[in-house]
Amino acid sequence: MGVTIRYGTDATHDIIGYVERIGPRRWRWVVPSPRFESLLDVTELVPVE
Repeated sequence: MGVTIRYGTDATHDIIGYVERIGPRRWRWVVPSPRFESLLDVTELVPVE
């Protein structure tokens, strides 16, 4: 595992987004305007069976 940086320590790593439930045992984490590489990050979260 990497090193955890506390929120507020480095503004370039502070992000805000939202999580929405898209189905049974499925969620989507959306981060608009992330600081690195993209205009929108979308990550789908599904638990391992």
